[in-house]
Amino acid sequence: MINKLKSFKKGDILYAHFGGHFGYKYIFIFDRYISAEGIYKFCSFNTKLKYFSCHRLLSKELPKEIRYATDEEKSLLFNEMQSQHYVWND
Repeated sequence: MINKLKSFKKGDILYAHFGGHFGYKYIFIFDRYISAEGIYKFCSFNTKLKYFSCHRLLSKELPKEIRYATDEEKSLLFNEMQSQHYVWND
């Protein structure tokens, strides 16, 4: 999983599914991965809670699954960004 995280580039739009009790799923704009700190992001959308945020740290834990977001998933993120008056200029 760590090698996969290192293969993503800043600005990639990703989907991640985290385990645990709640099993959160995020669509987010990748910033970087630092093994001692976790996964950083620009903005994200939690698909379960329907929650949008632009905090820097996404998670300290590794996801069960991480991949490039589909066009449909990207639309969810960008629509929410637009409703919150954010624009991605990559």
